Amino acid sequence: MTTTDTTDRPDIRDMAVVHRVFRREVGLLARMVRAVPAGNTARARIVAGHFADYGLILHLHHAGEDELAWPLLLARVEPEAETVLRMGAQHEALDATLDEAARRIPAWTSAPSPETAAPLADAIAAHGAALREHMDDEEAHVVPLIAEYLTAAEWERLAERFGQEAPNSKLLFFLGLMLEEASSAELAMMLGNLPAPARLLWHTIGERQYKRKIRRIRADILADERGW
Repeated sequence: MTTTDTTDRPDIRDMAVVHRVFRREVGLLARMVRAVPAGNTARARIVAGHFADYGLILHLHHAGEDELAWPLLLARVEPEAETVLRMGAQHEALDATLDEAARRIPAWTSAPSPETAAPLADAIAAHGAALREHMDDEEAHVVPLIAEYLTAAEWERLAERFGQEAPNSKLLFFLGLMLEEASSAELAMMLGNLPAPARLLWHTIGERQYKRKIRRIRADILADERGW
């Protein structure tokens, strides 16, 4: 094994923030689906759009790991290869659960009702259970390997890839999802990693836009509970 020099180890706190977003949003999605009033196709389309955004974030996050992190770890942690390979297999299984939920979206958005919502919400909940199991496994067994065997530059490439692959029109919203429940230390870390123009854009435009959009998305279940 080749251990990364302690002065060049990655800051892996962002993994906890990203996983927090997935845990929160997948749980809220199932609730939002069930909360849409029967026949309210406008609300259903809003929730369906958020489901699509969630799926995109998850895909980009996992694709970055599959392409940039797991191959490096496999080359450096041979005794732990089975653990790393398990992550890739879990990603494929999660894709299948997400596809199953996505397959049920059209019937629900065209005719929202308790009858069309139940199988969709159940599919999202099943996906969420598999996702939480994966993230628990990853945090316990793979994140420590990332911290020890990848360099800071190698880890930063995942964030760079995400920024390059995500639509520009959604970047501020995706940033808002991550910053929503960040601690003061996490907030300083994540904003500090952004270029100065991006920080200015977040503070002057992005934060306000995010709060307005997320309030509209969660209207049926959170009712402005954060004081927004």
